[in-house]
Amino acid sequence: MNLSSHQSIIDVHGASVPIRIYHNGDIPYEHVHFVLGPLFENFYGDQGLRNMFASVDHIWCAYDIFTDHCVGCALVQSEPDRATLYIKLLGVHRMSQGQGVGTRLLDAVLSWTKSSSYIAVLLHTQADNYKAIGLYQKLGFRKQAYLPDFFHSQAPLRSLLSGEPNAYLMVANLDETTT
Repeated sequence: MNLSSHQSIIDVHGASVPIRIYHNGDIPYEHVHFVLGPLFENFYGDQGLRNMFASVDHIWCAYDIFTDHCVGCALVQSEPDRATLYIKLLGVHRMSQGQGVGTRLLDAVLSWTKSSSYIAVLLHTQADNYKAIGLYQKLGFRKQAYLPDFFHSQAPLRSLLSGEPNAYLMVANLDETTT
């Protein structure tokens, strides 16, 4: 994988939160697990997260410049037949949420996607995850379909622990986004 680095400064309530975003490269699983494990391990289990990490062809990770800790990750799969990318998992470490990390991470994904001749980015999100839905909509994603029991069908035994089983398929058509 090729490593490309994007450094950005995020303004948060008058302060600056510096992050560096890496796309692909030698990102260790432990860094991804530090962010995504607490958010998704109840749903996928450790082995499921490892399998997803190994199976995707794009990984974006945001690192705090001062601490060099990973604070956000996106695991993304290309679908070349449809000229789209599918965000399998996206998360920001709980201590870094609300500081603009998710916005910059998605901005990096969308910018790279546009420059690489893809036409859309897709993702699924829980129907009651209003904070995430708001972020996605702010960046140009639109609700494409409501999918009852989507998360039950993905992992029936674990989904009982994960909350809302219903999902939205959300799509960012890249000729319509503002990034």
